[in-house]
Amino acid sequence: MNLTPSRDWSADITATCLYAELVPRRPWVLPPFPEVTLRGAVGRALIELVCHHDAPLCRDCLDRDHCIVPNWYDPGLTGSAQLRPFVLRSLRPPGSRVSREHPLGIEWVFTEPPPDGFLFHDALLWAVREGLGRERVQHDLKRMIAFSGYQPLEVLAEGISLRPWPAPGPLHRMFELPGGDPYHLTLSLETPFQLKKRKGLEPSAAALLDAAVNRLRNVARRQGISILHRWPPFHSVRGIWEDLQLERVSRFSSRQGERVNLDGWTGTIHLQGDLEPWAELLEAAQLLHLGRKTSFGLGRISLDWRCSFDEFDTP
Repeated sequence: MNLTPSRDWSADITATCLYAELVPRRPWVLPPFPEVTLRGAVGRALIELVCHHDAPLCRDCLDRDHCIVPNWYDPGLTGSAQLRPFVLRSLRPPGSRVSREHPLGIEWVFTEPPPDGFLFHDALLWAVREGLGRERVQHDLKRMIAFSGYQPLEVLAEGISLRPWPAPGPLHRMFELPGGDPYHLTLSLETPFQLKKRKGLEPSAAALLDAAVNRLRNVARRQGISILHRWPPFHSVRGIWEDLQLERVSRFSSRQGERVNLDGWTGTIHLQGDLEPWAELLEAAQLLHLGRKTSFGLGRISLDWRCSFDEFDTP
């Protein structure tokens, strides 16, 4: 694959954000990792809509090289290590009670939009009407709004597709940089963060920065871009953990027929040092997440920037 060199990665890497509002037909409580539930349900729906073969596995199918499921939504079905083209996150925490009065908001960040946006609408409609979770709670798809850095567009309302998605926009239009000269940062790992290296070892500040760089480079590579930017040495930033813990979690995937390991680190780290060179990268990481299994919702972070020493409270 020939890569295009980029000196301005935040302008050259593109993305599309999609918000969906799901209204349950009866109240229910969200399971741990509702992203896993929805990811699997949409995958099953896509297979139902596009698959017309009897091959039990995608890797045995004669049409696997032309199918949207293994070539876009889930390359892992054919044994590929290719990056999944989206990050998925629930806007309601696990254990929340959702109802008609308090619907479920879901957000996707697509680093590669679906080849057919209307097909994705149909798959999501199919998935939520079939029912989510063990109780198979049916939902109505109230609306979908697409945003690519410009004017948000309502692409679906009351289950009816209205218009095509907007073209992907530059990544830097999806976030705002902190004002002033950031010297302190509180970074929270909101969902488990899986290190690709150093399994079982506590993540350092350097490991988090390294994960952000690697994640960005992988997304860029999928889009045919080679990032030329060089960041400062990782040790220029120091970190103090407040409540780091290793969560041991797994979920059963009915689509894959096996348990999915979702172990990872959660907690809050206070970073200080020369953070200005890292600000844009870390803001992008809020959209793209960190580490492994980001399409399951893992590696989600939030940032709280401070520009003066007096504002920064360490435990």
